[in-house]
Amino acid sequence: MPLYHYISERTQENIHTVSLYVGAARQEEYYDFIINLAPKRVIFNPGTENPQFAQKLNKAGISWENALYAGFTFYESIPVLKR
Repeated sequence: MPLYHYISERTQENIHTVSLYVGAARQEEYYDFIINLAPKRVIFNPGTENPQFAQKLNKAGISWENALYAGFTFYESIPVLKR
């Protein structure tokens, strides 16, 4: 059973962070699922950065971050403008 089916059967409430470990080329099938979870933020780990998905997250009012590693973790935060 794919992980997203497992999650959707159990809860879709109060999800704070979705952390991506899947490359941009394989993320498209998860766009709607992640947006519908309505997390407070999405973290793109190194190698998963995806401007197309980031734009969709912005439109949905979900903040996102590109995680950068240099010995320890830094986050490059992209604020979401309030409408």
